[in-house]
Amino acid sequence: MSKSGANGHYDQDDAEIYFAYKIQQQANKLNFRSFECEDISFVPRTKTFDTCVWKDNVDKTYVNITHEMYSVFGSFDIYVDEANERLNRSHADVIIVHDNMETKISLKNYKNGYDNIQVSSGTWVSTLLNLIFDPATLGKHISPITGEPVAFGRNAYERNNALKFVDLKNAVNNFTWIDEQLISLKEFVFSDEAEFFTDDVKQEYETITRNISHAAKSEIASVLKMLDEDMLNCKMLDKTGLLSADPIIMLGKGRYVFSLTDERFSDLSDRLQDATLTFTEHKQGIMFEWSDEDGVVLNANMPLTFNKNGAWNGDTERVDHNGTLVLPQQRRAKAKEFATSTNLYLNMKKALV
Repeated sequence: MSKSGANGHYDQDDAEIYFAYKIQQQANKLNFRSFECEDISFVPRTKTFDTCVWKDNVDKTYVNITHEMYSVFGSFDIYVDEANERLNRSHADVIIVHDNMETKISLKNYKNGYDNIQVSSGTWVSTLLNLIFDPATLGKHISPITGEPVAFGRNAYERNNALKFVDLKNAVNNFTWIDEQLISLKEFVFSDEAEFFTDDVKQEYETITRNISHAAKSEIASVLKMLDEDMLNCKMLDKTGLLSADPIIMLGKGRYVFSLTDERFSDLSDRLQDATLTFTEHKQGIMFEWSDEDGVVLNANMPLTFNKNGAWNGDTERVDHNGTLVLPQQRRAKAKEFATSTNLYLNMKKALV
């Protein structure tokens, strides 16, 4: 990871603690604080934190959010449960303490705003597996045959047997097709022809991946059509995170949404619970749409792409300071991590109107 990338990761994580720190300070200033928690101290880990966008999002919103928290909870206090980070959770938990109770806040601080937000990611196979089987530990699912965790993503034989067991025998061909495309593409990535990521290799790579992605739409849509509609709707709603039992605060570009005080969010949540889910092949992926009698409630786009994962040590040809052409070279160890990729993006700009 580059220095800027590492700093960005630290800055984004630190902004969560900074959020709680500023809320507590403001609550103390306004006599909103119940003093049920220890004072939060905050020291950023990088020199870039003071100018990062995640800090700016907090600075532009914490005053109003403090008032809204008081309107909901009355006197309150706040702390950050960093133990969850140490247990390999995705982030620390922000906890509001009020009336001898604790309420966990799902804080989402977006660098580029929350008009179009990414809520989940995976490979093409793992995304489908998550919609079919119950998750176990990271990278594993509960086998419907044995009830034990199995790494279906790395064991096609076990995966296919499990699909047949849950009456999805026809989906085996779709999964096998995905496996074969990835094997074929990896053969190109590992070829002598692709040792250097020249402009010609880049063009060929983009043509191959674009064609595979285009064909993959119908393969993945075919699997989705085999699934129980209610189960698919439930699992896709879970992926959005919008019906979480925890209150949600989204920050972005100096704006915010607090699910407990924003009527737009309440209306969205209410409509989603009764909405019907449909999906269509769309551009380079699948478009999901929830709608009710009043129209479209939410759109979610899932492009089907590939993740080079550093298979080459660069993306473009360049000329160094000596005028020498430098070509990105294949990195064999990293190239083994080459994979398909999906991301689910929610169109919140249209949903929060």
